[in-house]
Amino acid sequence: MAKDFNIVRYASFSETVVFNFDQDNLLLAGKTSLLNKITKLILTAKGSNSFYEEFGNPFYNLLSSTDPAQLEEFNVVIPLLIGSITSQIKNEQISDTGLQSDEKLLNLELIGVTFDELSQTYTILINVITADSQETTLRI
Repeated sequence: MAKDFNIVRYASFSETVVFNFDQDNLLLAGKTSLLNKITKLILTAKGSNSFYEEFGNPFYNLLSSTDPAQLEEFNVVIPLLIGSITSQIKNEQISDTGLQSDEKLLNLELIGVTFDELSQTYTILINVITADSQETTLRI
């Protein structure tokens, strides 16, 4: 699995994702790297990265919609997205023998999806289970 710089941070105390654009970003490792990868896969349109066109998800246009009428469709698509991301990460991990156990994905479980009409944003809660049997709730 390719290594990322520390641009997306998961703040566990508030269960939020924070973007960091410092020039001193370090390479990510362990669970932080895995959470970063999951977040990027959800928030990246498939084909938008010209260096790695398979990276991302095919449902990005639906994810960027702010129409609450699409919430039912969104709830049907999100489990497919989670399954797609799980497969994509596990396939990459097969050839990467240097991963720490807290960086290896065992499973992703969708906890729920909500739409806030005031802010016009979706919140996705995902339970991330790593190979060392640790669970982390990711809020995107």
